[in-house]
Amino acid sequence: MSNLLIQNISQIATPKPGVYRGSELRELNMYENAAIYISGGVIKAVGPLSDVLEKVEGHPVILDAEEKTAVPGFVDSHSHLVFGGSRADEFAMRSSGMSYEEIAEQGGGIVSTVEATRKASKEELKNLGRIRLQKALKQGITTMEIKSGYGLDLETERKMLEVINELKEEQPVELTATFLGAHAVPKNSAKEEYLEEVLAMIPEIAELAEYCDVFCEKGYFNVEETRKVLEKGIEHGLKPKLHTNQFNDIGGVEMAIEL
Repeated sequence: MSNLLIQNISQIATPKPGVYRGSELRELNMYENAAIYISGGVIKAVGPLSDVLEKVEGHPVILDAEEKTAVPGFVDSHSHLVFGGSRADEFAMRSSGMSYEEIAEQGGGIVSTVEATRKASKEELKNLGRIRLQKALKQGITTMEIKSGYGLDLETERKMLEVINELKEEQPVELTATFLGAHAVPKNSAKEEYLEEVLAMIPEIAELAEYCDVFCEKGYFNVEETRKVLEKGIEHGLKPKLHTNQFNDIGGVEMAIEL
């Protein structure tokens, strides 16, 4: 990999090492009229051009930043990027004050997307995902976690995870795949029966995902059900996640600490 020198940067904003309070960033290093030197895919120097030039070796490729600002790439740690259909109308419903549960009772929510995702071909889902990833990259997102969960059956969940893995190899945004089979209960299914289906899916899809997630929320999956799924995921090498809005009310904090 060629060495790269990015120069003519009007301003660089980058975190100071170790300066955090909880999850909140408190201080930044700010450099003006700056440069970045990259060697072997690793950032070797950041700062004023004169300082960076002292670290440059050989004859790097030079990129003119055209006086733009440089910031670290954003990380989207929770996304549902691979899906069919649209739920844009639900945004207006949420903005008007309706709760997620009220929207679901009217036929919206997760289940409304499942049918469209099941009908979409793998190539259609990949094309939609590719377009969304291009938009994300333009907004500065360079790392993204993508969840499945709009299939609610083995065939579609596998299809979604395969799309995520193929997109990982085809474009520059760094992707991580999460299995979220326990996202909702399919229409005309009993929750107890579907929970057993999710547990049976895990050995089949484990090699396609890094994490296992559950929608641990009132009206979806409770703490006991969530524990079963996450422990099954751990058994097959998947790291546990909690997908929840109200876990303080349902014991999710204690379970997360225990797991």
